[in-house]
This record gives sequence, structure tokens and C-alpha cells, in this order.
Amino acid sequence: MQLVTVAAVLYGAMGLLAAWLMSRGAANPIVLEATLGGVGRAVLYGVGAAGAILVGTEILLRTTVGRRLRDTMAETLGPLRFPEVAFLAIASGFAEEMLFRGALQPRFGLVATSLVFGLVHVGPTRVYAVWTAFAVVAGFVLGGLTAWTGVLLPAIVAHVLVNLVNLQRIAAAAPRTEGES
Repeated sequence: MQLVTVAAVLYGAMGLLAAWLMSRGAANPIVLEATLGGVGRAVLYGVGAAGAILVGTEILLRTTVGRRLRDTMAETLGPLRFPEVAFLAIASGFAEEMLFRGALQPRFGLVATSLVFGLVHVGPTRVYAVWTAFAVVAGFVLGGLTAWTGVLLPAIVAHVLVNLVNLQRIAAAAPRTEGES
């Protein structure tokens, strides 16, 4: 539960910073077409992008380095229940996309924003280097999707889904203490 509290504060602050920066003149990709079809299309693009990124995750998990990263993250995060996983996925997906694609990408461009996005995903040990590299690639996919569609919703949907699936994988690999199911 402490992780969720820290995440709520961190992602809340990130979302507020993003909203403030976006109100200060960045192009606002949050505005969607007023039609249900526009929202539906945006969600489908997000699901497609999530699928592509998750294929990359699956390939990575077939390697020793990928499994070691998953296991290290599982030890660090500890066991998580689905409501915690869902909260973390939604909070990080919204806040990070608002900040990186909504506020920073219009100012600094796709390349710089994707690289900074990767740097935010640097971990405490060398095993996390693959996570950083993966985040840079995901940043390019999500940033490209935002640039292509002109709206933020597809990247948010993709980011939330990727984090939901990957955090569930990490939670499943977490060591359990006696009495946990």
C-alpha cells in the first residue's frame, strides 16, 4: 500500500505539472474529435500500439536478461494485488503521457522527448539498462502515435494497457511470503 501512496503523490504531481505546462502554450493534443467514432478510433489505435509494444515485451522475456529484469523488478515491487496493479497502470499511463507527449513533445520534439522518457526509466542497477532502452523505443512508438493522430488518447490507452499487462507479469513473479495467496 505504501507503493500506491507514493505513486499517487508522484503521478498526481506529474499530472498537475503537465496540465500547467500544457496551459502555458503547448499544443493541446488532449482535445478529441467530438464524435464517438473519433474516440473509438483513438482507442483502437491505442490497443494496436499496446499490442506491438507487448510483442516486444514477450520477445524480451524470452531472453535471460529480460527474465532477470522481470524478477529484479518483482523483488523490488513485492507482491501486488490487481487493484494496486490497475491503479499504478492507470496513474502512470495518464500522468506520463500528459507530461511527455502532451506537454514536452510539442515543445522539444519526438526525439528529445523519447530520450528523456527513457532516462526517467533508469533503474538502480545495471540490470535495468534494458528497461531504459525499452522505454526509449516505447517513447518513440507512443510519441509517433501522438504525432500521427494529433491526439493524446491513443498513447494513454496504449501506455495503460502495456503497464497493466507488464505489472501483472511482474506481480506474478514476485516472491510470496507465508500466508499470501
